[in-house]
Amino acid sequence: MNKLKIAAAICAGAGLLGITSAPAAASARTKKLPKQLRKHILQVRDSINWSGYASINGPFESVEGAWQITNVKHSAQAAANATWIGIGGILGNDLIQSGTETDTSPDGGVSYQAWIEMLPNPPFQIPVAVSSGNSVNVKIQKIGRDFWNINFKNLSTGQSYSANEIYRSSLSSAEWIEEAPSSAFGGVIPIDKFGSVHFRNAYALHLRRRETLAQTGAMPINLIDSLGRILAQTSKISKRGSGFAVKRTKISPISQPNFLFRAVKRMGSVFK
Repeated sequence: MNKLKIAAAICAGAGLLGITSAPAAASARTKKLPKQLRKHILQVRDSINWSGYASINGPFESVEGAWQITNVKHSAQAAANATWIGIGGILGNDLIQSGTETDTSPDGGVSYQAWIEMLPNPPFQIPVAVSSGNSVNVKIQKIGRDFWNINFKNLSTGQSYSANEIYRSSLSSAEWIEEAPSSAFGGVIPIDKFGSVHFRNAYALHLRRRETLAQTGAMPINLIDSLGRILAQTSKISKRGSGFAVKRTKISPISQPNFLFRAVKRMGSVFK
């Protein structure tokens, strides 16, 4: 997957911007950022690749969430979506994440997979079968200095995967995201017609305190296209503070050449 790409409307004159200029050190906090950059980040509401919620009030030592994989409608062009939770990806170049991915092709084919990614390394598929209708629960937890445990469970089948990984993280942000992924060539793949994804059990560990999504001060993000039209709209946080939904609108994304998508598929990895 990829880091947050902010719409030009937020950063006037800056074009499409991925925020990478902030410090990536573990002590990075929004209050220490340059005033203008902090202002832009706190005003983020639109992105060309993310929808969902993100909090920049770190440090975060764990993040967790659950969702049901939706049944994707067929479209005339190749498309995809990725649903995930993660830490990092806004204030620096680091991002540790895990989730599910759906790929659709113009001939009607649909494929699903579960994955882990730790930027700048590419994602890798994990040995848990997933499909539409399955509910999954994912947790990423810091268990030592630069040591992490990633736990992925398919609640519908009982199959699970757990792994310990070495990764240096800024701990600066936590995310619960529905994404239009990027291809191996760098362009954003059109978001598919996923319907509505409902996140629940959205929690993060902040300064040794388990907080709900709402308590983290997370901000909502809508996914838009290059014309500023909303493709995926994020709801308000539930009354319990640990759930929300992302709804795919009826607007079709700007079409991309299908031969590009097929070329990437043959290379063995659709996403960065």
